[in-house]
Amino acid sequence: MGRAVSDVVNPVARQVTGSSPALPSIDHLPVLAPVIVVHDNPERVELVDIDNTVPFNLVVRVDDRDEVFARMKAAGIGFGVHYPPNHSQPAFQRWHRRLPDTEASAKQLLSLPFHPAMTEAEVTTVVDALATALAPAAR
Repeated sequence: MGRAVSDVVNPVARQVTGSSPALPSIDHLPVLAPVIVVHDNPERVELVDIDNTVPFNLVVRVDDRDEVFARMKAAGIGFGVHYPPNHSQPAFQRWHRRLPDTEASAKQLLSLPFHPAMTEAEVTTVVDALATALAPAAR
Protein backbone atom coordinates (compact mmCIF):
# COMPACT_ATOMS: atom_id res chain seq x y z
CA MET A 1 0.00 0.00 0.00
CA GLY A 2 1.43 3.38 -1.02
CA ARG A 3 1.70 6.46 1.09
CA ALA A 4 -0.70 9.36 0.75
CA VAL A 5 0.33 11.84 -1.91
CA SER A 6 0.48 14.62 0.68
CA ASP A 7 2.96 12.57 2.73
CA VAL A 8 5.29 12.31 -0.24
CA VAL A 9 5.03 15.59 -2.11
CA ASN A 10 4.48 18.23 0.53
CA PRO A 11 6.89 17.88 3.46
CA VAL A 12 9.46 20.20 1.90
CA ALA A 13 6.83 22.70 0.79
CA ARG A 14 5.32 22.79 4.27
CA GLN A 15 8.72 23.04 5.91
CA VAL A 16 9.77 25.92 3.71
CA THR A 17 6.55 27.91 3.30
CA GLY A 18 4.07 26.36 5.73
CA SER A 19 3.01 27.08 9.29
CA SER A 20 6.54 26.94 10.73
CA PRO A 21 8.66 27.84 7.73
CA ALA A 22 12.43 27.55 7.72
CA LEU A 23 13.31 30.15 5.09
CA PRO A 24 11.55 33.16 6.60
CA SER A 25 13.90 32.73 9.57
CA ILE A 26 16.51 34.29 7.27
CA ASP A 27 16.00 38.04 7.62
CA HIS A 28 15.09 39.98 4.49
CA LEU A 29 15.04 36.98 2.13
CA PRO A 30 12.32 37.42 -0.46
CA VAL A 31 10.84 34.01 -1.19
CA LEU A 32 8.90 34.13 -4.42
CA ALA A 33 5.82 32.16 -3.47
CA PRO A 34 4.09 30.20 -6.21
CA VAL A 35 0.93 31.94 -7.34
CA ILE A 36 -1.96 31.13 -9.61
CA VAL A 37 -4.15 33.41 -11.66
CA VAL A 38 -7.80 33.21 -10.69
CA HIS A 39 -9.48 32.20 -13.94
CA ASP A 40 -12.66 34.23 -13.51
CA ASN A 41 -10.61 37.37 -12.82
CA PRO A 42 -7.23 37.43 -14.61
CA GLU A 43 -6.13 40.48 -12.62
CA ARG A 44 -6.32 38.56 -9.33
CA VAL A 45 -3.77 36.05 -8.12
CA GLU A 46 -3.72 33.76 -5.10
CA LEU A 47 -0.98 31.87 -3.34
CA VAL A 48 -0.82 28.23 -4.35
CA ASP A 49 -2.28 25.87 -1.75
CA ILE A 50 0.92 24.03 -0.88
CA ASP A 51 -0.92 21.27 0.93
CA ASN A 52 -2.45 20.10 -2.33
CA THR A 53 0.22 20.89 -4.90
CA VAL A 54 3.87 20.26 -5.60
CA PRO A 55 5.76 23.53 -6.06
CA PHE A 56 8.08 22.93 -9.00
CA ASN A 57 10.69 25.45 -7.89
CA LEU A 58 11.34 27.35 -4.71
CA VAL A 59 12.80 30.62 -5.90
CA VAL A 60 14.48 33.27 -3.78
CA ARG A 61 15.82 36.69 -4.72
CA VAL A 62 19.32 37.63 -3.55
CA ASP A 63 21.44 40.70 -4.22
CA ASP A 64 24.47 38.89 -5.64
CA ARG A 65 23.46 35.51 -7.03
CA ASP A 66 26.95 34.66 -8.31
CA GLU A 67 28.52 35.32 -4.92
CA VAL A 68 25.82 33.31 -3.12
CA PHE A 69 26.25 30.53 -5.69
CA ALA A 70 30.00 30.36 -5.01
CA ARG A 71 29.46 30.20 -1.24
CA MET A 72 26.75 27.55 -1.55
CA LYS A 73 28.95 25.50 -3.89
CA ALA A 74 31.84 25.75 -1.42
CA ALA A 75 29.46 24.37 1.23
CA GLY A 76 28.58 21.45 -1.05
CA ILE A 77 25.12 22.78 -1.97
CA GLY A 78 24.07 23.29 -5.57
CA PHE A 79 21.09 25.12 -6.97
CA GLY A 80 19.58 26.01 -10.29
CA VAL A 81 18.69 29.05 -12.29
CA HIS A 82 15.17 28.66 -13.64
CA TYR A 83 14.70 30.14 -16.16
CA PRO A 84 16.52 32.67 -18.30
CA PRO A 85 14.14 35.41 -19.41
CA ASN A 86 12.03 34.36 -22.38
CA HIS A 87 13.27 37.19 -24.57
CA SER A 88 16.84 35.88 -24.25
CA GLN A 89 16.08 32.26 -25.13
CA PRO A 90 16.79 31.02 -28.67
CA ALA A 91 13.14 30.28 -29.48
CA PHE A 92 12.26 33.94 -28.91
CA GLN A 93 15.38 35.44 -30.49
CA ARG A 94 13.51 37.13 -33.34
CA TRP A 95 11.50 39.14 -30.79
CA HIS A 96 14.50 40.01 -28.62
CA ARG A 97 14.68 43.51 -27.25
CA ARG A 98 16.24 45.05 -24.18
CA LEU A 99 14.19 44.53 -21.04
CA PRO A 100 16.46 45.98 -18.34
CA ASP A 101 14.16 45.31 -15.36
CA THR A 102 13.60 41.70 -16.42
CA GLU A 103 17.31 41.20 -17.02
CA ALA A 104 18.23 42.73 -13.64
CA SER A 105 15.68 40.56 -11.80
CA ALA A 106 16.83 37.43 -13.61
CA LYS A 107 20.36 37.97 -12.28
CA GLN A 108 19.04 37.89 -8.70
CA LEU A 109 16.90 34.75 -8.79
CA LEU A 110 17.96 31.26 -7.81
CA SER A 111 16.04 28.04 -7.35
CA LEU A 112 16.87 26.19 -4.17
CA PRO A 113 17.58 22.45 -4.36
CA PHE A 114 14.44 21.16 -2.68
CA HIS A 115 12.52 18.10 -3.75
CA PRO A 116 9.80 15.99 -2.14
CA ALA A 117 12.12 13.16 -1.08
CA MET A 118 14.34 15.37 1.07
CA THR A 119 14.48 14.78 4.78
CA GLU A 120 13.98 17.52 7.34
CA ALA A 121 17.72 17.38 8.08
CA GLU A 122 18.56 17.91 4.39
CA VAL A 123 16.22 20.89 4.17
CA THR A 124 17.81 22.33 7.31
CA THR A 125 21.28 21.86 5.79
CA VAL A 126 20.28 23.82 2.68
CA VAL A 127 18.60 26.59 4.69
CA ASP A 128 21.59 26.87 7.06
CA ALA A 129 24.03 27.02 4.12
CA LEU A 130 21.93 29.75 2.50
CA ALA A 131 21.80 31.72 5.76
CA THR A 132 25.59 31.45 6.07
CA ALA A 133 26.08 32.49 2.42
CA LEU A 134 23.89 35.55 2.97
CA ALA A 135 25.44 36.55 6.31
CA PRO A 136 27.24 39.92 6.28
CA ALA A 137 30.37 38.30 7.79
CA ALA A 138 30.63 36.04 4.74
CA ARG A 139 30.89 39.04 2.42
